[in-house]
Amino acid sequence: MAETVLYVAASHEDAHEGATALERAGAALTVEPAVSLSKVRERVSAVDCVVFAETPTTADGAHLLEVVDACGSKPIVLFTDAAYSPGAARATDGIDGYVRREGEAAASHLADEIAWVCHAAGDDEDLTAEPGETDAEAVTDDSSEVAATLQRPERRSKRRRRDHGESVLDLHEATVKIVAAADEAELYDRAVVAAENCLAVDCCRVLTDDGDGEFVTRASTVGDRDRSWPLEDDHSLAAETLETGESVLVDDVRESALVEPDGGPRSIVSVPIGEVGAFQAVTAGPDAFDDAALELVESLVAHVTETVARLRTEAALVSERDRLSALFDNVPDPTVRYEFVDGDAVVRDVNDAFEEVFGYDRETVLDENVDEYVVPPNLDDEARRFNETLLAGECLQVVSRRRTADGVRDFLINVVPLALGERGVEGFSIYTDITEQKRRERELAAQNERLDEFASIVSHDLRSPLNVARGYLELAKETGDDEHVAEVEAAHERMRSLIDELLALSRRGSVIDETEPVAVHDVARRAWATVDTGDAELVLENDAIVEADKARLIEALENVIQNATDHGDDAVTVRIGATEDGFFVADDGAGIPAADRDAVFDSGYTTADDGTGLGLSIVEEIVDAHGWTVEVTDGDDGGARFEIRDVETDAVASPDLEEGRRRSRDH
Repeated sequence: MAETVLYVAASHEDAHEGATALERAGAALTVEPAVSLSKVRERVSAVDCVVFAETPTTADGAHLLEVVDACGSKPIVLFTDAAYSPGAARATDGIDGYVRREGEAAASHLADEIAWVCHAAGDDEDLTAEPGETDAEAVTDDSSEVAATLQRPERRSKRRRRDHGESVLDLHEATVKIVAAADEAELYDRAVVAAENCLAVDCCRVLTDDGDGEFVTRASTVGDRDRSWPLEDDHSLAAETLETGESVLVDDVRESALVEPDGGPRSIVSVPIGEVGAFQAVTAGPDAFDDAALELVESLVAHVTETVARLRTEAALVSERDRLSALFDNVPDPTVRYEFVDGDAVVRDVNDAFEEVFGYDRETVLDENVDEYVVPPNLDDEARRFNETLLAGECLQVVSRRRTADGVRDFLINVVPLALGERGVEGFSIYTDITEQKRRERELAAQNERLDEFASIVSHDLRSPLNVARGYLELAKETGDDEHVAEVEAAHERMRSLIDELLALSRRGSVIDETEPVAVHDVARRAWATVDTGDAELVLENDAIVEADKARLIEALENVIQNATDHGDDAVTVRIGATEDGFFVADDGAGIPAADRDAVFDSGYTTADDGTGLGLSIVEEIVDAHGWTVEVTDGDDGGARFEIRDVETDAVASPDLEEGRRRSRDH
């Protein structure tokens, strides 16, 4: 039967929106909006129910009692927010139903409530005495028939319907506690207590499938917790409920094949809790559950089902989180869980290995941009490119260098976003230290290069002066001219220099050893002291601390200084100092033509008649081994300028410099 509803709200917009939503939710409802008390008085006689859609404690809801008075005996459902409790609604005379105005299903709940209160009002009208009659006389004049009638299922059903509004309010309050349960045990306990208190049943219980073919009582108001029933039992009401996924109502156990009569309860309702189990409520007498009672039980169990699903989902997420957390903590390599915020990789967590290798504890880097702590300044652009790749949802595996507690080291970096193929903001970075592997690779490459150099020097460079010496020696024998002997001696000196270079190559067992912080000025002075610089002058400019193999860096500077003194005049000036991304060695000599600047680092390349062509190739080898770069440019004073770049530097004050410069001369 279709009902007509008057929907009362404070504004025309709210009234029309609410009426439209209610009509959509209740197919059998015709809903009229109303915003004034006069409209309520005008239309109340033509409708079946009135919805008051404001909170009584607000200014808009202050006229609730006036609406109640205007409605007379017409059912009123209060549709309000959670600030107005069911208890307060129940204490208000004239309120027949209560629904909270929250959630997407609120309109559907309201439609159900309207159906209930209209149904209960109709039942009461059927039992209303005619004028001049008592309620008993409306049934029969025989007092014994009155008593019998009041005990009939139909009468009990009508009495329950009249109490339905109160049961709904109680159920609303109980539902709040049910959905707030912290675990399944607490949930089931609250559910059976709520059912017994709100639904007027004699007892109830929750049965769940234990996964081994049996039902286990998880909660009960009769104390049979943990009792089990086999699922294979053909007469198991719980098994039937779980198998069909539908509620099963047994009006009289004695007439049902699903339950073995044992002199206990006569009426049973069994409602499925999803695929988890069944909720069962029983009464001592038969025919105790009508459609209204069944719907109340199903409403209660629906909340239980949703809460079970939520609790199990949360438990699964917690378990997965704990598993991932354990995996995260136990990864032997440094690992970072990051989240991109405004393009920066912000640290959300690090494992113990990260703290040990990089030297930062979790509290220091948490919620900070990880790149600011581990990326060397010369690799900022590379790090930005990596981040762009990760934001696109791509995995990343690269070899790069990172700052650690022990200096800059080589890492294989694996970065995995949580959502592959999508623009992602979260993921994990795993840093595998491959410094030793890279060192061995560099050593092997250097050894191969040295073998090539050996072969070149032995086959060509040594052969040439040897042939020259042999030729002049033959002439000396033939002519007896001592001048030819001098040429032989010069060729021998040339071979001695080449052999010294060969010995230097053979003694280099590794490209670089362990690095340490060293001052540019310190290694420059040490290199200058080992080179025969004649009247040349050393000028030290800005100082800086660099991470380097000190001995190899001194060796590189020796070769650059030697190159400057060999190709300049006796009074050449050599300047050494720090730059923003490294350091430089410059002279005021003849310089190096632009066309020859790439070739000067080739092994064997030289423009001097007595040069070996190995010095600058050794410089490039040492620079490459540190992960730096070297380039030749024009000096400020017209000579050559060697710039070593991509170096992580820390500027330092130089108290021994006068106006930022110190001059020293070594003869």
